[in-house]
Amino acid sequence: MPEPLPAHLPLSSAGTSTIPPGHLGGFAYVILALWTLVASARLLFKPRPWQPFLHVAFAVYVGQLAIHNVIDNDHWRHLFLLYGILWGLIAAEKSLARTVRRAAAAAPAARPPLLQRPALTPSG
Repeated sequence: MPEPLPAHLPLSSAGTSTIPPGHLGGFAYVILALWTLVASARLLFKPRPWQPFLHVAFAVYVGQLAIHNVIDNDHWRHLFLLYGILWGLIAAEKSLARTVRRAAAAAPAARPPLLQRPALTPSG
């Protein structure tokens, strides 16, 4: 005869991410996960010195999101480490863009010479 099921079955991440913090916390966690995925995916093919680190962290993060559908992993410490690594790389990209923008604003813009009409002199 099979054993009876326990009264409290472990839930997937959909249940456990919304029960303790409430629905607002659950939605915020989903937004964080998707925002991180989109923001880091935009940087994958930009040639930067930190690109290999981004590739590794992104691959592990996508695997974590895939397993997140099956098992509750919102309390895994290494997942929060991945969030920190990915958002640190996103911040490095933003800092680089800001530095390039400031350098471009500080340098005199190369403008084509103004076209001037020759001075008209009275003949005669």
